[in-house]
Amino acid sequence: MNTVEPLEEIVSTVVANKDEPISILLHGAPGTSKTTLAQHLADTMGMPLLLKRGSDILGRYVGDTEKAIAAAFQEAQAQNAFLLFDEVDSLLSQREGARNLWEKTQVNEMLTWMNSHPLPFAATTNFLDQLDGAAVRRFTLRYELKPLDAERARLAWSSVLGLSETSLPHDRDLEALTVADFANVAKKANLFKTKDPVKLLTWLKQERADRGEKVSQFGFLPTH
Repeated sequence: MNTVEPLEEIVSTVVANKDEPISILLHGAPGTSKTTLAQHLADTMGMPLLLKRGSDILGRYVGDTEKAIAAAFQEAQAQNAFLLFDEVDSLLSQREGARNLWEKTQVNEMLTWMNSHPLPFAATTNFLDQLDGAAVRRFTLRYELKPLDAERARLAWSSVLGLSETSLPHDRDLEALTVADFANVAKKANLFKTKDPVKLLTWLKQERADRGEKVSQFGFLPTH
């Protein structure tokens, strides 16, 4: 994974505060391993991960979602678990311009529990700009995960796909790819029993295109 802040710093910061009521927002493009990082944080803190997706929380009737939000936080406390709201944008969408009262009340419910929850918890989103601004500011820590840089992409080419370094394409061809892209192509390669670098690169580019990612005119920027 490729984090804006050093990964070791993120982990050490969270672990050092594992007994504090900290909240962590992990945001970035799809496939950048946000959920994997949350699992790693839970494991490092020695806490079970309690994963809640939008489908687990969103209710059909007025008030159901608020009850499910409360139940999730209560369950985490009862289990001393690291609670993770995956794709939290479905629960913390912008209140300004909301058409329905329930859209505002579910955000208010989340904020109320965020303020009172005594354990560390996290949330992930692919769409930071769609979250309620006040809700974003309530998170103690906010970390961005990005697509792989050149070095990590080359490493994934060999370690995930099992291809030799001599078959490495140009850095530009590997730009803006994610861990999930490589994992998906590895599954496809296993299904079709192929190690053809040209075919695998084509599949990688398709994964990138399907996510709507674009490559820059000049390829990867130099790392510092």
